[in-house]
Amino acid sequence: MLCFSAWNDGNIRAFTPLTGRLIYCIYNTHNKGTSALDMTHDGRTLISGGCEGQVRVWDIRPETQTLKKVLKEHKSPVSAIQVSPNDSEAVSAGTDGSCIIWDLLSLSRRQVMYANTLFMCVRYEPSGCQLLTGGTDRRVAYWETGSGHLARELEASKAGAINGLDISIDGKLFVTGGNDQMVKVWQYEAGIYRHAGLAHAGAVTCCRFSPDGRFVVSCCAAGAIVVWRVPEHFFCRVIKAVTHHLDLGNINFVFQRPSDIKVYNRKVMGLCCMYHDYY
Repeated sequence: MLCFSAWNDGNIRAFTPLTGRLIYCIYNTHNKGTSALDMTHDGRTLISGGCEGQVRVWDIRPETQTLKKVLKEHKSPVSAIQVSPNDSEAVSAGTDGSCIIWDLLSLSRRQVMYANTLFMCVRYEPSGCQLLTGGTDRRVAYWETGSGHLARELEASKAGAINGLDISIDGKLFVTGGNDQMVKVWQYEAGIYRHAGLAHAGAVTCCRFSPDGRFVVSCCAAGAIVVWRVPEHFFCRVIKAVTHHLDLGNINFVFQRPSDIKVYNRKVMGLCCMYHDYY
């Protein structure tokens, strides 16, 4: 397993997660800084986005890292990238008001979506049929991946942009964070937020569910990383639903920062990061 990070010097660095030792560095991936990245589940293909608006596809091997294709469609910085659940495509969000779905087999554009906003985040729903986007219009939008049509919009904040979002492992919940310094948990189908977490002193820049669904991690512009615990009774029901494909229906739960988990205050140098199994 390696931890990948993108930096404003235009490089992508890979570290070991336990010791933090640098394994390799891909130099000059983007000439104005690397702003987004994601990787296929097999760890062989890395997709990066840059502040100049380019999306680049890399072939990753332990001994060499090779550029496969440069995709030039965005007119301004790429703010987020995610690979689809089946690894056949990837979506990139740009501050030019466009989200582009790329075919990773033909390395070409498959679909494009436009909105009157600066897109700041994008995530695939676990089945891959829909996308969620957030941006400066303070809204979360549902998009159909096949047609590129807008299916639904929610007002996710009263003040400020939506900078980060993520969807739970079963697709029942999603979490958002933005300039209002709040972390909100929503029901995906109902489109209703059930609870908001207040702990950040700056704009929330990113939020993610942990791989096992037990926690939500959020970070902010003030340099804080906050770990939120999903209540145990809810977590057990989520795992049961994933295993047995049960319908959970509407759920209310307490969303809080546990007293036994610290808030980490560090100034983060990288623009984004991710981890993946090392092959």
